[in-house]
Amino acid sequence: MATLCPSMPPPTLPTELVEYILDFFDNFCDRQTLLSCSLVSRSWMRSSQSHLFREIRLSCRQPDRQIVSPYLALHIRRLVIVDDMNYWVNSDPFLVQLLSMLSALCSLELINVNWQERGEGQLSEDLQRALRVLLGQSTLTSVNLYNCHSFSPFYVLLFTTPSLRRLSISYTRLDHGEGVASGYPPPCKLVTLDYLSLERFVGPLISSQILQFIDFTRLRTLVSHDDLCHVYIIPLLPVLGRAGTLERLELGSVPQSLEFDLSLVPSLRHLSLTHVNAKEGGRLMGFLSNVCALIQLEDVHIVVRAELLVTADDLYPSIDWTVWGELDELFTASQLNHLRRVTFDVNVSVCWESWDANLSDDISLESVQIARFAAMFPKLPRRGLLEVTESLSDVALVSVLLHHELEATAKTKIMPVLLATLESG
Repeated sequence: MATLCPSMPPPTLPTELVEYILDFFDNFCDRQTLLSCSLVSRSWMRSSQSHLFREIRLSCRQPDRQIVSPYLALHIRRLVIVDDMNYWVNSDPFLVQLLSMLSALCSLELINVNWQERGEGQLSEDLQRALRVLLGQSTLTSVNLYNCHSFSPFYVLLFTTPSLRRLSISYTRLDHGEGVASGYPPPCKLVTLDYLSLERFVGPLISSQILQFIDFTRLRTLVSHDDLCHVYIIPLLPVLGRAGTLERLELGSVPQSLEFDLSLVPSLRHLSLTHVNAKEGGRLMGFLSNVCALIQLEDVHIVVRAELLVTADDLYPSIDWTVWGELDELFTASQLNHLRRVTFDVNVSVCWESWDANLSDDISLESVQIARFAAMFPKLPRRGLLEVTESLSDVALVSVLLHHELEATAKTKIMPVLLATLESG
């Protein structure tokens, strides 16, 4: 049996192989295994720490003050700050110290954090100063604001982040106030966004002054979650159309305004609508009436939601999909010769008026309605474009999970008790 010479160093794995192993655990969010890997050796510890501290989430419930270390802070690429108990960010000084160390930060997410010039709950001057420095870093490329509220100068600071490429704003007001353009001169270099996502309360963001801060001519992905946002991005459509760079448009609902004209952005390659009621087929047809102008369109994805009410008088209700069938002719038009896929995720929820109305057999009303929906598109399948999938509703998903939970409980707790009772009897 071969033995190692005491003077020989122990065998080691190449760094590339170690990184491959750790990447595997990181992809599966296996933090416990990464912690164990950090104890193998010094080289494994350094590599493991880069994965363990790549993304940090700070809240009053998880302060995690151990990361206030210059060495560990260098590993942080994404930071999430949650002020889930009013004004926590002002009461914990370690946050200011941490922000000054994040020289390699790429992504910043603020949740329930308020930046105000006046009033209760405003950020401390030290924290505002630290955030100004952080936003000015060349490494920061992504900012996500959720349920935040701010007055200028944060409005201006956000759009003067030199390397900002991705911006997501949800349930957030960015109030620039009166005279912001004169009070804060436009930056020397406009922010060039690749990705913009908007959801609720973004009125002041899309204004006549916004072009002084953001260059939309490089925007490739635009996400608008609701009709409030649809209205505000309508003025941007001509700008995006002239630039010819917008490739992906994701809408949370069918725009109600007739001014939302898809033909203004002929560069689109991917179009997605994530919440369309089955009763909105006519409005959807109106919105897509000029889709033939999108000659580069490659992919369409539509999530359809429908409800069925089963009563004692109507045990087998059905959905009228007639209007939806008009999309078959629309998407097979000769102008859309680049179209490769049309996907419908159909979610049918069945509501029972009473238990007495429950069907006696195992027929699936959801599957029947989805089959009828797919039958409305005879041309798309012949071109190999159609894909119809069934997605579970939230209620159905909870029912399935509850069923499995009850089944597991019965096997592990109830059945042993019953067997013991029978044996003793």
